[in-house]
Amino acid sequence: MAVPCVGMLPPHWIVAPLLSGLAAVTVAPCSCGVEDDVAERVAGVVEFARAWVEASMLSGRIVAFDAATSDDLFGPTTALNPFGPAGALNPFGALGAADVARALGVPGPLGLPASPLGLVTLDQSTCTGCEMCAVSCPTGALQVLRTGESVEIGFNAAMCTGCGTCLTRCPEVARGAITLGRRVDLDAIESGTRVLVRHTVRSCSRCGRAIATDAVLRRIEEALGDDAVLGSIVDLCLECRGARIAL
Repeated sequence: MAVPCVGMLPPHWIVAPLLSGLAAVTVAPCSCGVEDDVAERVAGVVEFARAWVEASMLSGRIVAFDAATSDDLFGPTTALNPFGPAGALNPFGALGAADVARALGVPGPLGLPASPLGLVTLDQSTCTGCEMCAVSCPTGALQVLRTGESVEIGFNAAMCTGCGTCLTRCPEVARGAITLGRRVDLDAIESGTRVLVRHTVRSCSRCGRAIATDAVLRRIEEALGDDAVLGSIVDLCLECRGARIAL
């Protein structure tokens, strides 16, 4: 299979051909010369792919590339462009990491830095329910679930790519509100969306509209202390706050 850069290969692309019956897969060194650290990244991905196969019941192997013996091991190479019309012939072009994990039946969590998936955890004691992690999540793995007078943040492991965007947007990351582990965990993938935290929402004392979660307002109280504006912030919604100022 030909790709523009070997450094772009996720580990499940390396593992997936074994599902179609191939006895072994090898990854040629990258020769594009675009990125200096590509060799280290490819080595990490190959290491993860090997661990993935060893943890499964699959009999195939991920073997080291040797230019002198590659034709003897695998026969003549047929270049297949997964991005062109022939991509439909690619046995793993449509498979995501979660699909491959299911197919291989990998038991328990498999964690290495090159994991193509991630597991997000939220700490109920330090997370404020501000929703920034879910709003910024590009895959929808983190989701906001509103139920009555509460806000819940759920997580779907099958949708997380471990990109880390949520970590950069969380205002409480320094307090350990959110963590990300790069792991493939079949149980977590199969469990669907799970609620990680649940926060009560405080209502406006004048009109009853939602203001924010109790946890967010407690952090504001900590920051403002005895400031004169504190009462209007934690007791009134934005509209009523504005009406009060206008009066």
